Amino acid sequence: MWIEQFRLIVPKTVIVTNAASASFVATNLQVVSPENTSVGRLRKQQLQNTVAIVANDSLCPELKCRAMPEFTAAQVVLLLSVGVFTLAAAICDFRFRRIPNRMTGPMCAAGIVYQVVNYGMEGLWVSLLGFAAGFGILFVLWIVGSAGGGDVKLISALSTWLGCVMTLKVLFCSLIFVATGTVGIVLFILLSQGFRRTKDLYLTKNETGKVNTTAQRQDRRVMPFAVPVGVATWCVLALQLYGNRG
Repeated sequence: MWIEQFRLIVPKTVIVTNAASASFVATNLQVVSPENTSVGRLRKQQLQNTVAIVANDSLCPELKCRAMPEFTAAQVVLLLSVGVFTLAAAICDFRFRRIPNRMTGPMCAAGIVYQVVNYGMEGLWVSLLGFAAGFGILFVLWIVGSAGGGDVKLISALSTWLGCVMTLKVLFCSLIFVATGTVGIVLFILLSQGFRRTKDLYLTKNETGKVNTTAQRQDRRVMPFAVPVGVATWCVLALQLYGNRG
């Protein structure tokens, strides 16, 4: 074959996504003929054929072609919807220490619709199982006073979009971010403002001398829960989509 008569001078990896890219490669890559060592250029059509042969049959180990990742319409909707929702929820929780019901309710319903439209009955089960996992875990934490009502609604809304497995991953990552972030913030306040100020901010009992109520504990939280949840969601989605294309 004519391809064996040339040694391609190219980078180790050539990314070819479409005909335009192949045309660019064809007009810019140089080859050396082993017979006369003169530098020339292959005709555009010949190099396009070379790229196609290498991509399909891996005949040339010096030229590796791989497709750039392309997102489906369903993935774009998922990324945009979840990204905007988590960002808005994080801002609301950070500024006002609450997440409006008018934000979480429609998002929860939209997740079920998204799953059904794109994946049918299988998507419906994924959405319902995700809701059961997210709502169930946060509801237990709310019962024991370790989570607020807004946190329950936040995870419930996300879980219908993410499904059971990804919801559990988000919760696990969120707990890690909460723990590390809380320790860092408390240490910073302790070093900058002293022990008494730190105690007044996070450990002082109420006026009757009793332990703070759930609402009071939520107001004294070091870090709004929606912030680490948002970061964890973006990380899990990025790793999930990148892993599927690896």
